[in-house]
Amino acid sequence: MRSQAQLDDAARIHCLLRDRWIDYPRATQALEQLERLFATPRRERIDGAPRRGGPPKRNRFA
Repeated sequence: MRSQAQLDDAARIHCLLRDRWIDYPRATQALEQLERLFATPRRERIDGAPRRGGPPKRNRFA
């Protein structure tokens, strides 16, 4: 911290604006779960399953 205080204004501002991450185990678990959810391919819901939005997209030529 003291070495940063010795820097010029632009360098100190750059240090303040950089991303910082404090590793909390629960936060890391939550991020890992979100990454798994994003990586999971989308799939159609079964008929009768509750849904939000419009009607399900179905293949007209099936």
